[in-house]
Amino acid sequence: MVVSVAAVLSLSGCPAVPTDDPADSAVDTGQAVIDVDQDGYALADDCDDADAAVNPGVATDVCDETDNDCDGDVDEDPDVVWYPDGDGDGYGADGDGVYACLAPPGLGVGNTDCDDADAATWPSADEGCDETDNDCDGLVDEGLPLDAPFWLDRDGDGAGDADTVAYTCGLPLAAGTAANGFDCDDADAASPVWVDASAGGGDGTSGDPFRTIGEAIRSGLACAIVAAGEYGEDLEWPPHDVWIRGVAGAGATTIRGTGAEPVVTVASGSSILSTLEGFTVTGGGGRKIESSSVVLGVTTWYTRYYGGGIAVGAGSAIVLRDVLVQDNLLPEYADTTIDGGHYVTQSYGGGVYVQGGSLTLDGGAVRGNYAHNGGGVYVTGGGAVTSQQFLLAENTAYASAGLYADQGSKVTLSTTIVNANVPATSPGGLAVYESTLVLDHVNVLAHDYGIYARGSSIDIYASIFEANAYGVQAVTTTFSASYTAMDSDTVDYIGVTDPTGTSGNTHGSCLFTDFVDDTDADNDDFVLAVGSPCIDAADPSETDVDGSIADVGAYGGPEGSGW
Repeated sequence: MVVSVAAVLSLSGCPAVPTDDPADSAVDTGQAVIDVDQDGYALADDCDDADAAVNPGVATDVCDETDNDCDGDVDEDPDVVWYPDGDGDGYGADGDGVYACLAPPGLGVGNTDCDDADAATWPSADEGCDETDNDCDGLVDEGLPLDAPFWLDRDGDGAGDADTVAYTCGLPLAAGTAANGFDCDDADAASPVWVDASAGGGDGTSGDPFRTIGEAIRSGLACAIVAAGEYGEDLEWPPHDVWIRGVAGAGATTIRGTGAEPVVTVASGSSILSTLEGFTVTGGGGRKIESSSVVLGVTTWYTRYYGGGIAVGAGSAIVLRDVLVQDNLLPEYADTTIDGGHYVTQSYGGGVYVQGGSLTLDGGAVRGNYAHNGGGVYVTGGGAVTSQQFLLAENTAYASAGLYADQGSKVTLSTTIVNANVPATSPGGLAVYESTLVLDHVNVLAHDYGIYARGSSIDIYASIFEANAYGVQAVTTTFSASYTAMDSDTVDYIGVTDPTGTSGNTHGSCLFTDFVDDTDADNDDFVLAVGSPCIDAADPSETDVDGSIADVGAYGGPEGSGW
């Protein structure tokens, strides 16, 4: 039997429980009142009994496209303020506000547009590289990469001061700046002078450039900017320091010699501040010097050629930066007798000849040159040669195809690759006589002898010798090596104490990404392969640019990256 709650209470003598609340209706029907959203208003009186925010008791009908107060009208009490929008970007600026649910003409949302005359500037807009606070956050050009260099141009000649580089996100150049750092004298609008092989031959200004580099040198100014092209001339370096720059780089700018002299002769007392940058130097014939001697009544006539590409004399210095010295071919050795006369032809330093001077090789290469002795580089008379991020490759000679040094000279090679230099007779790599050789992160590969030395001093650090028949052969020579990997075809060390197993020195291949033991340097990639034992194998106190222990070889150490 089902008994209602009211009947049970009546039988028990208790007052009956009302079935509805008199406040909900003027008429007590005795039935339950439905109020789904529990806002205190019955379904019959609530125009949306599914939304507690909508009922006849709501005081204001705000902008939400809803009849919040159930009076039959929608959004009659706007709660959104619109402000003057002068640039039509939808965002308002300071001014008198107007309440409306939809934007009236000429008004925008909020009053925080920081430039109401620029439709590209409004709160939360994308920041652009334009020296403008596009997003109205109080900052200018924030968060953009600063990767566009510029230089100060105080003299207004279109060339910036090389020592004043700064970076922007790519802004148009401001007054007093230039997009290059070509000027070595930014207080003189006449410097630099400009050269263009395609020009008719002008006064050296940017609008009317010289046609030859020689004209720029003879102008006496401190720097010259050379456009891409081929320049057929031999250059005599001036007695003052000068910076000659091929702005399009060695691949597009060539100095081709006449074949009668070295392409570039530096013998006038210039200092290490002199720089030749961004050229291919080719077609040199060397400086010809003739002499004779008489022995036992027989006269011998000598014809000698010195320095095909670059010749540096005593007391002079120059920096070659990103210069390719290539295909300078000096005469081959000859020994003939004609009508009782003895005639001998010899040549030295196909690519580079340094006698008592100083040469710095910063980037670039000496490649594919020939001389009887020192096909690539010949250093004598106490001369000095230093290199970094440099390639010495594919040079040929009767002897000493790569580099020859004697008479108290000093050769310091760092982050350098010496590869596939081929002699007719030994040695092929680095030959040092009564001189000093220092190697720091150098690869010496694919020669008969990596190093041949007599009466010299050799210091090798963090270098790789691989695919040479003999690594180092030395006679009466002071020798030291540390953290060096040697993997010769026949013998690693001759005439010196084998340092393998001490001071970090090892025997075995370093495992390159790609290396072919031949005379072609183009099919080699000397980046160390994954798993190479030469990775992180240099002195633990030295680091690569990534902070790890330095790798052994030409790409290791703080200067080994980026080439």
